[in-house]
Amino acid sequence: MRTEKAIYNLIANLVLQIVTAICGFILPALFIRYYGSEVNGMIGSIKQFIAYLSLVEGGVGAASVAALYSPLVKQNSKAINAILSATHIFYKKSGYIFVAFLILITAFYPWLVRNEIGFSTSLVMVVIIGCGGLIEYFFIGQYRVLLTADQKNYVISFIQATATALNALAIFFLIIAGTNLLLVQTAATLIYVSRFFVIRYYVKAHYPHVTFKSEPDFTAIANRWSAFIHQIATIIVFNSPIVIITIFCGLKAVSIYVVYNMVFAAVGMMVGVFSNGLRAGFGELIAAQEHELLKSAYTNYEYIYYGALAWAYTCTGLLIMPFIKVYSANFTDANYIHPDIAILFLIIGVANNLRIPPNTVLFAAGHFRETQRQAILEAAINLTASLIFVQFWGVTGVLLGSVCSYAYRTLDIILYSAKYIIRQSPLGSIKRIMINFLLALVAAAPFVFWLPIETANYRDWLIWAIGMSIYVLVVIMLGNILTDLAMFKATWSRVKSII
Repeated sequence: MRTEKAIYNLIANLVLQIVTAICGFILPALFIRYYGSEVNGMIGSIKQFIAYLSLVEGGVGAASVAALYSPLVKQNSKAINAILSATHIFYKKSGYIFVAFLILITAFYPWLVRNEIGFSTSLVMVVIIGCGGLIEYFFIGQYRVLLTADQKNYVISFIQATATALNALAIFFLIIAGTNLLLVQTAATLIYVSRFFVIRYYVKAHYPHVTFKSEPDFTAIANRWSAFIHQIATIIVFNSPIVIITIFCGLKAVSIYVVYNMVFAAVGMMVGVFSNGLRAGFGELIAAQEHELLKSAYTNYEYIYYGALAWAYTCTGLLIMPFIKVYSANFTDANYIHPDIAILFLIIGVANNLRIPPNTVLFAAGHFRETQRQAILEAAINLTASLIFVQFWGVTGVLLGSVCSYAYRTLDIILYSAKYIIRQSPLGSIKRIMINFLLALVAAAPFVFWLPIETANYRDWLIWAIGMSIYVLVVIMLGNILTDLAMFKATWSRVKSII
């Protein structure tokens, strides 16, 4: 049953990432073409400001999911309902705090961008986008916690994928029809909010014994404050770049950042498709104390993941600038050709994704308190370096700040998870990383030195992308097989058993 759920989660997560990536490529181009780079930058920066408000969750979601693993394994309905009731109460309180902070952003943000966007337009846009976040705290949060802990992320992923596709279609037709920008965003928000009714119906139908009105067990999620610290650090590391660029560089610079981030975020989501689907499975193994099975499953997962990472980012590094040149060919109000930004995004993407496997088991084990100081240090490095470097190098400086924090934290997570959760030497992980790094260099060498990629349109780019992807995949796969044949056989045996 655990394996079956894992397969559903992987498939659903993959569908969601594909839909999100496709929509993520289409929508910014539409906003830039019909409304300008400032508007695209405004939408991107508002979403990041709103993302900071997720701090009001206070780590409740992560702590609740970790707390539910054991009672779900034991089918202890009383404990499950007690945890969910406590979760519901905390989410409701978080919702009220979210509203208060949203009012503050509504007052502050229009003043910040007053020289680039009309006051009333930016004010109303903050309210529209912010209202979409309210649904998470007042309605969806507790349902998401239950489904995640019970390894049913696939339900949320399929619903989210459908909503994202409908959202994109609505925006596309409204923009083509010449609809006012604020009405376009309102329609998008209403579609996003509609997810609640579908998720609620599913939980009511499949969990008749679950109630959110039992006697709450607040002690079960006492670890939420440590999870909250991790949440703060994550928000700073992932969301501060756009906020800093908005303040110091302007909305056109934000739009440039958003376009590059769009590409690398899509690649990161595709590579990380396994992690969201497997976290609950690892959590169940940890709760059941099946240590040897945990070690074996994690090693196989890491072996596949790092190979996929090498393949994806080798292709991305080679194809990113040809794609940007085609994608931005009709953008006339800003220069989107910045190879330095592409290189730094590539470094950040690899560094961030290297820690996905160890981070998956770290969160599954609920080791929030044990690693909170490291998370704080990462956020401090990121914020300090970015604020200093942006003064000299603008967007490039902000990205250099991110590189500094990732250089520290990625290595720390790999070492910590190996020692305290998997309980094995980190040398195996480091060896796999180095092998795939060398294989990536070998695969990229012909295109860097002898066969430069030249594309004039999407068709040319797609032909190059298909041919190169196949070539790089062959190099990475053969390299991994030849350098660790025993691990390949063990992993292939597990994959066959799953199929």
